[in-house]
Amino acid sequence: GLPSGVTASFKPNKTATTSGLTLTARSTTLTGTSMPSLTGTGGSLKQASSVTLAVSAATGTDGAGTPVDLSSAYNLTGIYTDGRRFTGGLDGMGYAYSANQLTANQILNGVQFNFGPANRPDAISSTGQTIALPTDRFTTLQLLATGVVTSPMAQTITVTYTDGTSSRFKQSFSNWYSPSYNDGESFAVLMPYASYKGTQYPGLVNLYGYIFVLDSAKTAKSLTLPNNPGVVVLAATLTTQTLATQTHLSLSSDYNVAGLFDNNITFPATGGMDGGGDGCFTGVGNCSYAYSAQLLGLPATTHKLTIKGVRYSLGPVNTTDCATACDLDEVSLRANGVTITLPSDQQQTYTTMNMLATGVDGSHTGTVTITYTTGSPQRINQSFSDWCTFDNNTNESIAVGGFNLLDSDGMLSSGWTCNLYTYTYALDPTRTVQSIKLANTDDTKHALVLAITLLLE
Repeated sequence: GLPSGVTASFKPNKTATTSGLTLTARSTTLTGTSMPSLTGTGGSLKQASSVTLAVSAATGTDGAGTPVDLSSAYNLTGIYTDGRRFTGGLDGMGYAYSANQLTANQILNGVQFNFGPANRPDAISSTGQTIALPTDRFTTLQLLATGVVTSPMAQTITVTYTDGTSSRFKQSFSNWYSPSYNDGESFAVLMPYASYKGTQYPGLVNLYGYIFVLDSAKTAKSLTLPNNPGVVVLAATLTTQTLATQTHLSLSSDYNVAGLFDNNITFPATGGMDGGGDGCFTGVGNCSYAYSAQLLGLPATTHKLTIKGVRYSLGPVNTTDCATACDLDEVSLRANGVTITLPSDQQQTYTTMNMLATGVDGSHTGTVTITYTTGSPQRINQSFSDWCTFDNNTNESIAVGGFNLLDSDGMLSSGWTCNLYTYTYALDPTRTVQSIKLANTDDTKHALVLAITLLLE
């Protein structure tokens, strides 16, 4: 189906020749690609076809935030108008972004980004430059950037404050032609072609978004980029978005699985998140597996994760060995569903629902139903990727990825790497959310939910 927040309309609805399809996305729709199916019916004939749908940031100049002036650091011309002949480009091999596709301004998740002038230096090939920031207190630094030629891994971004302290962030950057679905990375602008020495070169190219949470009690002074020319930055914006505008739903009354453990903590071989087997040493696959709190990046005291500027409140982590009475901290979905009714003080209008979840023992299907105090419910069909195989399902992205699981003997597994996923749904911002129902639809118990956060306007 269509991503949450995307609507389709045909004009005319019925025709003997052709009809135009218009797709409209809300500003809170998850950016990225999906493959919805189109079905045409005429009498007894029916024909279906799948298409690639790309949802990008919006164009415009009325977004929030304080755009950073990067012009003093521009050392690369990476954006050209269609038909303009050039050499070099973004990657040094004659390829660049099309200014006609990228446009001069973009708004991603409500945040304003401005690009440099086309056909002139307008991008930064990173060589460890330090760039002055507006001196004020901010909650996030957000970049639009990409990897070129390669996909640079674990690069360091540093924000220095006026008191001499700094925040350092490790970030991997996907190649503009080939997304790696890195932690902390999202699609910003997806374009159907690049410019190659002045001609259109077909094929999907991407510009990616990155969010770094700052110490809002301190005054920002400067940004230092990685010393790697393979990282190219095109735009930066500072925001004062506050995490106080986020509502964390309590799932504790519905917890039925223990799936969060500290490293070296043992738990039943028939437990964990996947049900396990009869013991780790009686045969391959006979352990049970769970998430390591350390590899998820969960702080020991708060059990809160902040991912792309969204904070999630997770359940209790098991910190001592448990043979039977492990602390429950996740919701395994059942066919009859779990209904989370919002307390009266949380029943209000929201723009977005973000959920941390995963499938285990293969991919799974389910439904997410949002009931409002007025009107009809919003029902979303959702596929959940297996925690170790990302399927890039509609509404799905990697929240934390590339880590080992913890087995029931307290040891980190080897041989495969796994993920925790975010599911993002655009809500009706004109109606008050009353409850959320989660259910599976494939007769298993192996789609698990860890946390839900709702975003206010």
